[in-house]
Amino acid sequence: MLDVMSLYKLNKFHWHLADDQGWRVEIKKYPLLTERGAWRTYNNQDSICLRRAVSEDNPDMLLPAAKMRTVDGRQVYGGYYTQEQVRDIVDYAKTRGIEIVPEIDMPGHSLTAINNYPGLSCFEQTGWGELFTTPLCPGKDKALAFYKDVYSEIFDLFPSKFIHVGGDEVDMKNWKKCPDCQKRMSDLNLKNESQLQAWMLGEMEKFLNAHGREMIGWDEIIEGGLSPTSTVMWWRTWAPKSLDQTTAHGNRVILTPNSKFYLDYSDREATYEGIYQYQHPEEGLTAAQSKLIQGVQGNVWTEWIPTREQMHKMAFPRALAVAELGWSKPSRMNIDDFNRRLADHFARLQALNIVYNEPHLTGFYDVNASTKPVSLNVECLDKSAVVRYTTDGTMPQTSSPEFKPGMVFSQTTPLRLRTFSHDGHKGDVVDTKVVVRDYAPAFRPDSMAGGLKAVWHEFPGIRCSEIDKAPVNETYIVDEVGIPKGVRGNIGLIITGNLSVPSDGVYLFELTSDDGSWLKIDGEMVVDNDKEHSMVTRRGQYPLAAGCHRLEVRYFDHNGGGLRLSVYDANGNKLDAAKLFSH
Repeated sequence: MLDVMSLYKLNKFHWHLADDQGWRVEIKKYPLLTERGAWRTYNNQDSICLRRAVSEDNPDMLLPAAKMRTVDGRQVYGGYYTQEQVRDIVDYAKTRGIEIVPEIDMPGHSLTAINNYPGLSCFEQTGWGELFTTPLCPGKDKALAFYKDVYSEIFDLFPSKFIHVGGDEVDMKNWKKCPDCQKRMSDLNLKNESQLQAWMLGEMEKFLNAHGREMIGWDEIIEGGLSPTSTVMWWRTWAPKSLDQTTAHGNRVILTPNSKFYLDYSDREATYEGIYQYQHPEEGLTAAQSKLIQGVQGNVWTEWIPTREQMHKMAFPRALAVAELGWSKPSRMNIDDFNRRLADHFARLQALNIVYNEPHLTGFYDVNASTKPVSLNVECLDKSAVVRYTTDGTMPQTSSPEFKPGMVFSQTTPLRLRTFSHDGHKGDVVDTKVVVRDYAPAFRPDSMAGGLKAVWHEFPGIRCSEIDKAPVNETYIVDEVGIPKGVRGNIGLIITGNLSVPSDGVYLFELTSDDGSWLKIDGEMVVDNDKEHSMVTRRGQYPLAAGCHRLEVRYFDHNGGGLRLSVYDANGNKLDAAKLFSH
């Protein structure tokens, strides 16, 4: 990874070395952190990897046998870096122009430390809450002293002037009940638990500064008040004000919004094209504020990445787009030019033994419809790759037929496509469908009242098919497909109405959502986007006779998402929503 980073001028390696799931760096004063904390019995994330290895026919999702050992008759999984290994890696990176920035997360994501050294949390009972784990106790001097000891050894390993302390995703419920925390808040005249976290991180920052280091934290550190010298790493796409708040306070910021720069997300969600075309959200910032933006970073979290090969596939070629975005003048950037040059770099990645993810196949939609035989020009930017297919729902293998550009289908056919790299390495599977049928007949509606009916259900689930079983909160009339104003929390939307098209034709429906959604026309599934994910667009065609057709959109989300539908005619013209919908 460091070799390829050096090649593409990725000059910072942010190394996240401790979390709830395992402690990955040797700390000599606290040997249990790695003797016990670096190893675990399989957790739910490991089980998901094993299931995906089977369901996706992907051996790179198998847990590596080299990371297993038997302790007291139990098989455990894990590992860690010795201090000697860390020094070697730091030196290796330095000679390649790369600064390694270490992160030991606190006060949240500290369960590995808490479970092995008593007295660091508010209460003896620890573990996972609804979303996050038991945090450190800011009311106990021992917790802060423990992490100062840890960071004292980290200073000896990493010469970087930056130290990342985390500060993200902290469940503060225990702090509200903890006598030590409440006493600390009273003694310091702190108004809330966010200020208590800010105090704790501020104490750590003073310690870092005294050793000639500077603190980086995730953007949650804004909430209790920022110190003048800390750097904020903005990751929460749903908290866009963090950028203005940080820079208005005079603090530096690093951009890594999760919807674009989390390379562990599926590359159908966080695409390299989206990274390359990312526009810095500097609107409304002063020139002085804009100068405080330090750069961009791509993150590869590995809860569901058990092997080096899978990590490489998630990182590349997207990391190349991160590099070019970080170093390029916006006026010089052009996605077509980037694609042209990227095509020549796959051979370079091959020479470096990087198992990269093949670029998305192009030339088709999720549903490809026509009243006549359909020709598909399925292509891959990597010309050394081979595309194979099946029509019976099985996984394409190297023995499956090769898909040739321009293949013609005269009847409705489900297709499963898969790219195989130059050395036969299995790529992702893409399902698409060819639909050959007459124009769906129109009907005469009972009424043509304007707008669509949107019903908001109190829905905590993750399947569109189950939304109508949940209680109804509110009903709205809306002008277009989207989330009505005031709808929040557990969202299950069912939007219905009439879709009026001006002429016979094959129409394209583009449905974008975060999280899941689907679109049915006259009861037929046209776009199926039904699972949890960040913002994803799917496209499907359908032949419609002129007149009215029944439309149904379903959508779910629980943490602030998005939903929109665009409709295009056969000539690629976007149709006006005001003229399309009625109920």
